[in-house]
Amino acid sequence: MRKIYKALVLILAAVFCLQAGQIFAAAEDAGTSEDWEMTDTISLDVASTYAQEILADPLAAFDGLQVREVYITEKRTLEDSSLYLSLLLVAEEGAQIDAMVSQLSEDIRFNNVHHNVPTETVNTLELLPSADTVEVGETVTIQLDGTLEIGSSSNEPPYKTISAVTDNFDPEKEYTPADFPQFAFSEVEVNSFPGDTHGYFTLTLAEPGYCNFYRAINALALDPNIVEVQSGDDFDVPDVFYDPEWEISDPSVASFVTDTPDENGQMVLEGLQPGKVTITYTPSLGYYLGTEYAVTCEITVTEGEPAPVTTETTGEPAPVSETTDPPAGGGNDSPQTGDGSFGVLCIFCASALAGVAALGIIRHRRRSGC
Repeated sequence: MRKIYKALVLILAAVFCLQAGQIFAAAEDAGTSEDWEMTDTISLDVASTYAQEILADPLAAFDGLQVREVYITEKRTLEDSSLYLSLLLVAEEGAQIDAMVSQLSEDIRFNNVHHNVPTETVNTLELLPSADTVEVGETVTIQLDGTLEIGSSSNEPPYKTISAVTDNFDPEKEYTPADFPQFAFSEVEVNSFPGDTHGYFTLTLAEPGYCNFYRAINALALDPNIVEVQSGDDFDVPDVFYDPEWEISDPSVASFVTDTPDENGQMVLEGLQPGKVTITYTPSLGYYLGTEYAVTCEITVTEGEPAPVTTETTGEPAPVSETTDPPAGGGNDSPQTGDGSFGVLCIFCASALAGVAALGIIRHRRRSGC
């Protein structure tokens, strides 16, 4: 009985050593393989029906194609109890990659086949003001024109951290990089909660980089104890989503009439006092502001010409006043009316008095017999 027990122990030990040797061999191969360029690679997803078969021998699945190496870039099993794989194919030198993409796209085992060609960022954003100068109290519109297309080469992850889930987990253990011998890691962070049956870890590469990143994921994915592995960089994002920003260099010289552009994408600026301001538009890239893609324009605010002083008129010339000289010897200093009626009245009165006086003289002579 004791001999049978020893034989079982030896068999189990041999199996363990064999698996460990395969893991270390895979890690060694992954760490010493020749580097490659992104443009020499093809990415694809494996249909779940064929995932287990391809996981057993990834390179054999592409027999007959000009594929130099195959790297597992993502492995998941916990979501729907089926194996999900994403692969990175490194083509041989001089391979016809576009022809390979066409052939693999027609293979029922694969989905989302594409050639990894980095694209450059194209920024045609510009600010177009309706005028470069505006008077105090007046407004000018600023039109945002153009587009911003972020290329893959400007938005690459740091290729630094990997998220891994282990089938066995000891909540009392203090995990170190030595517990993950598949590749060289400098730091191990435990993300599991009490009661978790799986171990959730974030592993930091000792030597971050594009090629090392996929070598490490592949080495972990080949370990049966690792049930899930993928990029950890995807989870290292803030919880804030930024809106685009409009700024004025000196808010005392000019200010925006509204906080956001109108339906035509225009901002309205009002001049407050003489001076010059710089208007800056910074686009949003989602989780951060694209300050490197900001665009500007300058607006000058002037005092403006003073308004001329005007008097209110009826449109007709004012009438000229007429004056009448007082009768000679009248001694009348009263002001004259504009139409001379007062002077006529005075003459009439003087004539009447003269007539009365003359009549009195005539009567007096008759009484006296003269």
